[in-house]
Amino acid sequence: MRKRINIGILIFFLALSARVLYLEEIKNTYLFYHPIVDSGSFEHSSARISEGSFGGENTRDLRRIPLYQNFLACIYKIGGRNLYLGRFIQSILGAFSCFLIYLIGLNTFDRRVGILAGIVASLYWPLIAFEAKFLPVNLAVFFSALTLAGILRFLTIKKTFWILLSGVFLALAVSSRANIGLFFPVFAVWLVVIGKKEKTFKKGILHALLFVIGFGLVIAPTITKFYHERKEVMPIQDNYGVGIYFGSDLELIRIKPGSSWLKLMMELLEKDLTEINERNIYFLKKTKDLILSNPLGYVDTLLKKNYVLWNYYEFSPRENINYFRKKSPFLSLPLFNFGSIAAFSILGMVLAWRRKSQKLMPLYLFVFTYEASLLLFMPLSRYRLPVAPFLIIFAAYSVNHLVDYFYKRQRSALFQYAALFVPLFILTNTNVIRGYLDDFSRPLYHEGLAYLRQTGDASAALTYLKKALMENPKDPDIYETIGTAYQSLGDLSKAESSYKKALKLESRFQGAINKLGVVYAKQGKYEEAKNLFEKAVSSFPVEPANAHINLGSLYQNHGDCQMAEKEYCRALFLEPDNLQALYRLGKLYDKTQNPKKDEIWKRFNAQLEKIK
Repeated sequence: MRKRINIGILIFFLALSARVLYLEEIKNTYLFYHPIVDSGSFEHSSARISEGSFGGENTRDLRRIPLYQNFLACIYKIGGRNLYLGRFIQSILGAFSCFLIYLIGLNTFDRRVGILAGIVASLYWPLIAFEAKFLPVNLAVFFSALTLAGILRFLTIKKTFWILLSGVFLALAVSSRANIGLFFPVFAVWLVVIGKKEKTFKKGILHALLFVIGFGLVIAPTITKFYHERKEVMPIQDNYGVGIYFGSDLELIRIKPGSSWLKLMMELLEKDLTEINERNIYFLKKTKDLILSNPLGYVDTLLKKNYVLWNYYEFSPRENINYFRKKSPFLSLPLFNFGSIAAFSILGMVLAWRRKSQKLMPLYLFVFTYEASLLLFMPLSRYRLPVAPFLIIFAAYSVNHLVDYFYKRQRSALFQYAALFVPLFILTNTNVIRGYLDDFSRPLYHEGLAYLRQTGDASAALTYLKKALMENPKDPDIYETIGTAYQSLGDLSKAESSYKKALKLESRFQGAINKLGVVYAKQGKYEEAKNLFEKAVSSFPVEPANAHINLGSLYQNHGDCQMAEKEYCRALFLEPDNLQALYRLGKLYDKTQNPKKDEIWKRFNAQLEKIK
């Protein structure tokens, strides 16, 4: 027993060493301390929560995933807003996940499988890369591994405490990655089934009930809070209908942030559907119509998505893990990736099925239910990350078999193994959707965006953005950001040109429309600016508060204080804490001697204190 634990400790420190080495290599990169897009949103939200109350109003922008930002906020409460510390603690959790993978492999197969699985997980570069990012998927991996470890402990010693605890762990995993929830009803039913097979039906019911209770203890408060706020029983995922619709057609993978997405959203405006629940129902109906109109096409899409899901690519456009990988000599080494385990994993599941072991079923159930959930959506690397640890275990079992065949000189078995493995390896290492992925690999764009947003260094931002444009000359996001950089430098002519190029590529690009309006206003082209602001306000399902502020400023400059007040008030309706809207409305009320001026300035000062 002590020897097994000692091996597990060695695996833990191997995993932690790899992660710390990676952190040390990338800690001097610009994006390390200036995270953007999803990572930036979670990090900023967590920082705000750490300064206020846990689960408070500051979480409204990311309340879909309530666990992660409170976890990170707790770290900030203790150690201050230390981004290295946050990443380091996630690395510790990742190393502990590798220890759990070793234990799961040990308990389901044998020591050799456990050791090999632990080593592969320790050096599996996607796990290392994501653990250094501020994303909920890191907790999903950790708690999924804890769930399976708890279930195996229950199956070994039959202590009901472990099944209750496994339900708690699963709920925490679901609070970090919603589609893990499909495992919940499947496993609860399986507990009843094995109870019936072992002629202990009542115990099976009891075990399933304890699992449900453990799950409910964590998830019920979240559901209650969400229903109280939104009158919907969706504690994790707001836009499931949109996600399912995206998953119904691989062509929709082409949708990019800030551009083509808006074309689809225009349909919602035409039907006056602006509530999230209404959108979900609408997109579910669109999905049903799509399937019924072309059922064979939908089946073809599912097959292609299975191909995508089991393919080697590591694609996460909004997080740019490849940016950090290029900055790290260690992570650039030929470490384990999905392409190196996928074929072994499939073969391992086939070989392990003959064992008919009760302890193996939770692994199979998790892999198959998780795969089924991903097929509804567009699979990305970070989405499949929670299932990777268990695929690594099956891969280790497969490799262990191969070693045995060599050691025992079983030529016939080796030939059969090769006959199955080679086509699987080719299948899982040929990138079926590379044409879709190329447009999303934009590390230079993200670095330029970080310089612009985080420090306001527009000159440095332009250096990276121009290089990014050379790689992706038809990317409207890059043109829009270049325009913002030129606008910051006061070069309105070049800013105008860049925004127009963005709009030529994507005519409904909301950000470019609004910013071009600002440029026109600064150039004195008030009528053109007004038309653009009105277009930005009226043409999109989510009204931009900034467009209302800009429109209000134009009215005020032309002496129409009544219309200016209306626009500022609309901006504050959309964003009650918008500092610029409060300031401009306060100045307007000062000018017009409006009795509400004291109330507005009080709100302005209160918001200013929060920022300080």
